[in-house]
Amino acid sequence: MLAIGLFYALGTWQLQRYQDKQGWIEAQSEIMIEGKFLPNFTLYLDNKIMDNKPGYEVFQAFQLKNNASLPQTVLISRGWVAQPKNKQDHYDRGHLPQVTLPDSENLETVPLKAKMIKTTQPKYAITHLETTLTPAKTTIRASRLDIPEIEKALQKHTPPLPLVSAYYFSLPKESVYQLTPLPEVKNWLNPHKHLGYAAQWFLFCLITLFLFLRFGTRLIKTSAEKSSTLSSGKID
Repeated sequence: MLAIGLFYALGTWQLQRYQDKQGWIEAQSEIMIEGKFLPNFTLYLDNKIMDNKPGYEVFQAFQLKNNASLPQTVLISRGWVAQPKNKQDHYDRGHLPQVTLPDSENLETVPLKAKMIKTTQPKYAITHLETTLTPAKTTIRASRLDIPEIEKALQKHTPPLPLVSAYYFSLPKESVYQLTPLPEVKNWLNPHKHLGYAAQWFLFCLITLFLFLRFGTRLIKTSAEKSSTLSSGKID
């Protein structure tokens, strides 16, 4: 019975994994959004290595077009930039790289093709933030994309800049706002493989149930026969 419960739980877990990965893939589809970049806010996500060079993933705030009094603001990943070097040709963490900021101040809306990516809440580790908050320019260097922590820092900004924490957007390689494209995150395991694993665990569950019923019934029958023999006084 313990084995049956274990196999059933593993099969259910694989079905949940299938649903999670299927939802993750569906969320990666490109969509069209409209809004305007906020060039006074830039987020540098630290520890991004490309071609054995240290650098940052650059995020820009993007204010979505809607009719609400407080428009939603999301993060747009613009790609990768290398960490700057000093005069001795050594990588210098004392200065952030200069990036070309999108100029959409004079435009009401900018249409963008972007890919929506769900965010996950970091656990256990501490998110290190270095912030420069001024009305004219806001920069944050973060060790992880911990949007709740980043939003806490932005509450000190004037005016406050609330961010959507459930997802962010990444730009396609051909976008004019793209810097150096980062490698795409690969989903190495096809979601349908989880269905195969679930079927295997449920099959083990059925086999174990069959064996339990078969040998359990035989054991009950044998015990009943012995009881009947003893009650009749006949012993073989």
